[in-house]
Amino acid sequence: MHTAVKPVVIGLLLGFLSLVFGVFWAMYLTVNHDKIHKTLIESSRAAIEEKFIINPSAGAGDHSAHMNHQISKAAPSHEHSHDSGIASHEDHIMGAAEQAAKHDHSSHNDPEMEAAHERLTRGHLHAMGLGTLSVVSSIILVLLAAPYRIKTFASACLGVGSIFYPLAWIIMGFRTTALGIEEAQESVFPIAALSIFLVLVGIIICLFYIVKGAFKGE
Repeated sequence: MHTAVKPVVIGLLLGFLSLVFGVFWAMYLTVNHDKIHKTLIESSRAAIEEKFIINPSAGAGDHSAHMNHQISKAAPSHEHSHDSGIASHEDHIMGAAEQAAKHDHSSHNDPEMEAAHERLTRGHLHAMGLGTLSVVSSIILVLLAAPYRIKTFASACLGVGSIFYPLAWIIMGFRTTALGIEEAQESVFPIAALSIFLVLVGIIICLFYIVKGAFKGE
């Protein structure tokens, strides 16, 4: 029996690892719900602050030229320009504050906040589902009349996919309030796409040898 299981050990291990991770992740979400919510809010605010931050070094040359130009002008004109600059700066700050208010994700009713929590929960669901699929498929591969390397390859594909696909959902969840719903999805697309491809490859190989064995009576 040990020899028969050896080709699919990697799929079994990664599948069980995915199941264990799914269980502990569900526990973490339940116990640290408020902490996660706060983290998502802080991530959103940090993204907004980074977007509207004023770069002190930006426009240094323009500032010098502006000062030289102002020296040649009368004092009243200089004061007027200075007051205009302050007003413009205050308008920029007010605009940033308004933008931050529009993107306030402190409420669960906010679409992006709801999407973030849902995606974090789906990380648990996919870990449990794909972990189970990896374990069951690996056991089926043991019973099939397939070459050793084919069994190992199919089992490894299922195991790797069962680990990385749930992680993609979790990363996407934490990025949602900072990047937005669609942008967060696009940011993890390569990981999710590769994971889905690997799982599909493993499933197709299993189905192929199941059908082959059924027709040949193996």
